Amino acid sequence: MKKTYACVRVKQVDNAKELLLFSAPADDIGDWVGIPQRLSFGAAETAGFQRTVSQRREDALRKFFSVAENVIQNPLLCAIRQAPGLEVAYVPSDADPNIGHVDITATDLTKIPITKLLRSVRKALEQRVPGLADRPRPEELIASIQGALALQGGFLIPATQPDEGLDADSQEDADQEQEAAEEALFDESQITEFWDELYAREVIADKIPDLAISDQIQGFSRGMLESYLKPVILVDGQHRLTGAILAAHDAVSASEEAKALINDGVPASEVRKLLISKFAKRLPVSLLMNESPAEHVFQYVVVNQKATPVPKALLGTIISTSLAAGELATVAKRLEDAEIPLEGSRIISILSRDHTSPFFGLVAKGMDDEAKGKIPWSVVGSLAEIFRDLEGARFYHDPVLDHAKTWRNHLLEKSKLVEAWQASDHVSAYDYWRDINGPWLPAFKAFWTATRGLLASMDNPDARNYWGNPRESNIFNKPSLHILTADFFCHLREMKTPLDSIEAVTTEVASWLEYATPQYFARDWKLAGVKKDSVGTRKQWSKLWANYRRTGGTPPPPSQFSQVYKAQ
Repeated sequence: MKKTYACVRVKQVDNAKELLLFSAPADDIGDWVGIPQRLSFGAAETAGFQRTVSQRREDALRKFFSVAENVIQNPLLCAIRQAPGLEVAYVPSDADPNIGHVDITATDLTKIPITKLLRSVRKALEQRVPGLADRPRPEELIASIQGALALQGGFLIPATQPDEGLDADSQEDADQEQEAAEEALFDESQITEFWDELYAREVIADKIPDLAISDQIQGFSRGMLESYLKPVILVDGQHRLTGAILAAHDAVSASEEAKALINDGVPASEVRKLLISKFAKRLPVSLLMNESPAEHVFQYVVVNQKATPVPKALLGTIISTSLAAGELATVAKRLEDAEIPLEGSRIISILSRDHTSPFFGLVAKGMDDEAKGKIPWSVVGSLAEIFRDLEGARFYHDPVLDHAKTWRNHLLEKSKLVEAWQASDHVSAYDYWRDINGPWLPAFKAFWTATRGLLASMDNPDARNYWGNPRESNIFNKPSLHILTADFFCHLREMKTPLDSIEAVTTEVASWLEYATPQYFARDWKLAGVKKDSVGTRKQWSKLWANYRRTGGTPPPPSQFSQVYKAQ
């Protein structure tokens, strides 16, 4: 399929990529544009960046476009998926190099088996991250999906041995390479996990003919896969596009011409094809001739953060997981210059996805379909900032002294955790500490892992000190987690402890909590009608914990936790 549209070429500066400005019928655009959405599949996510469709917005725009006189001026923001000339080519006119036409060539993906779609998307990821091509097959995931299919009354797959033909030594090397690939890509992206999910379904579909001709395999639909293979990516405007297409279909269904053709015996599907272009509105398009996924995400984030903001949790998820390490580096400074908190978003993403993190799987990511009971993205961000910046560890009831900052000023440079800073590219011990891969991160994880182990329950969701479900838990909520952080740095300051290793963090937590017991948080605090994050409540909790941790003994009565703090 090849479409041609008259267009104007714009270059905003000499070294910028070209923009092509043109219009096209909405149904045409739907044939050649892909909308890679941010979707979750268990622990993995797609590498798309678009939010899931808002039915309310889509319905409103569908109604708007149904009125012939209504005009929308905002162009759809699009970008090419492959290098200029492969699937999208600009052809200038003889009279003016900036006026011509654009040719868009698209494959009819509806005729391609889903197995080949899976393979094509996987290969596309390998072009972005070449190291994926050498990654071993995800055998555990294949077995897991096979088991899920069997439970659903699905298909049995002949048993195979993983990595047939490899001897024991080469199998061990493959395992080490897999771990190295995960380590290299994990911090910035979940593209590796997405690749695994694609490959697992591809292997299964190859073995089961009935699956190969289906429209979806374990949550991966044809439409989702096709969105990664179309020649143009939609960066902004998915609701406008779908609203216009649906309005055109509504117009066809209601038209007298359609009714006459159907009465004449023309199949409804053919009638729709004949008339859809007549009723579809032409939408303005701004097409960026840049195939870089990093640029696509950059454009999306800037547009949505500066106009109709994406929720911060989802914004951070998109920034941190849509790009591989090398791709992210190309736009990192530009995102920071645009006041997009890139590093903070990456850090929270790491903490929520790293299996060694005490916050693994417990952070809300802004996804429409994610499970309830997760802690807000911003809370984990604020806790991480205290450890990373060594600032902000103040008690709610006594906010004058910043215990983390005091520890930083007097003890950080004495810590063996930062003794290597002079041999690095960092300008100070503090700069070395707070590097995104600096000692603060393992120290943060060690602190919360040890604290969780001594004060919280991990296996009983009904326990009041459960490590999860912030609405019900007495410990896993913003005020309590902040209070514990402030008090730990207070302890380090009082004991003049510099922390000489990550293991020392765990040891120091045990010393800090010597007089404390899990029973403190495990009781029913009788909080019906109490707002945990109200000023008076968090001051009260702060004072109660500070007194209890120093003296130990019987925890304060539950009735005191619902009282409002009164200064002595």
